[in-house]
Amino acid sequence: FVLFCFGHWTSCGFWIVVNISDPTTAFHGYLEASRIAYSTHVADKYVVSMYWSLVTLTTIGYGDITPSSTEERVFCGLVCIGSVSVFSYLIATASRLVTNQNLRASLFRAESKDLV
Repeated sequence: FVLFCFGHWTSCGFWIVVNISDPTTAFHGYLEASRIAYSTHVADKYVVSMYWSLVTLTTIGYGDITPSSTEERVFCGLVCIGSVSVFSYLIATASRLVTNQNLRASLFRAESKDLV
């Protein structure tokens, strides 16, 4: 859920950056090459921006959409920092759950030995 929400926010930010940056940049070039720039469907634009967001967040980075203007590079840098934070949070949460489960199991075994 956290990854999807962050992906949604960054995909919305992607469109904000596309709208404020120079039309000759790579983001615009990709959108024009894929004909998404001319689409009137919001769903098409959202799918492209979500694709970019999830590929960036998961550090796969296919390279088909690359930043070329200052605005795009700053935004991508912020997204990378944010994605590291999100993944750190998710791994810390999973680690905490495993640690708490192991602690409970250890306490249960200790109490069981005391009863015998």
